[in-house]
Amino acid sequence: MNNHGLKEFWSVFVYIGHLVAPAVRIFILQSSVIILICLAILSIALLRLELALSSAKPDPQLIATARAAATRWKKLCHDSSGPFIYKTAAGVDGILLLKLRKSQNGMWSNPMWPGAAMAQESTGDEYIRDFLLPESISNNLSTKKPTPVTQDGERGLISLAEDSTPKLYIRPGYRYVDVQDELTGEIFRYTLDHKNTLTRQPALPPYPRYAVTFEDQITPEDRSQGIASSTIRVLDLELDDTMAVLNIYT
Repeated sequence: MNNHGLKEFWSVFVYIGHLVAPAVRIFILQSSVIILICLAILSIALLRLELALSSAKPDPQLIATARAAATRWKKLCHDSSGPFIYKTAAGVDGILLLKLRKSQNGMWSNPMWPGAAMAQESTGDEYIRDFLLPESISNNLSTKKPTPVTQDGERGLISLAEDSTPKLYIRPGYRYVDVQDELTGEIFRYTLDHKNTLTRQPALPPYPRYAVTFEDQITPEDRSQGIASSTIRVLDLELDDTMAVLNIYT
C-alpha cells in the first residue's frame, strides 16, 4: 500500500473513530453508573445485614430474666404442684361444679388474665361436657385394665364412647353434673341425652355430696415473669373436707 493509500485509510479510521467515540463514551458512562448503583445497593444490603445480626444478639438482661423465671417456675412445680389426693370415693354418679371456666375477649393478649394457667381447658358448656363424657384409657394395655386414679396415674382422652377403638378402655363419665349459678346460687342439673346433646333442668335435692371448684391466682411477681397458676379442689361437702388438690403452674 503506497503513502496515498495509507493516508486515505487513516483518514477513514479517524473519521469512524470520531463517529463511534461519543457512543463509546456514553456506554462507558452508563456502565459506570450501573456499577456504582450496584455497589451502593450491595453496601446498603451489607449494612442492613450487619444491623440485623447485631440486633439479633441476645440481651444479657433478658437472658438473666428468663433464667430467673425458669428457676422460680421449676421451684413452684417441685414444691407444691401436686396432685395431692387425700381420699377417694367410689360409686359417685354425679358431682357439683361450683364454678365454670369462661372464655374472655382478649384473654390471649392479657398477661393478667385469671385463667391463663388453664388456657387450654374447655369453657362454658364444653367444660360441663368434659365431666359427663367417658375417658379413654390406653396407657396400660398390658394388664387390660384402666390405670387407677392416683398421684402417679395417667389420665386418658375425654371423648365420646363410640369414638374409642377396641384397644382403648373406657372409664365412664358422671351420669349428671350439677352446676351452681355464681350470681343467683341456683343449681341446675346437666345430663347427656341419647344423642350426646347437653340438656339442663333445675336440680332437686339431694344435691351431690362431692364438688369441684378452682381458684385462679394473679400474683404480680409471677405474672411479670410469665408464670400463671391455678388451684383445683375436690370437696366433700357433707364433711366440709378437701379430698384432693391440684396446683397448676404454667
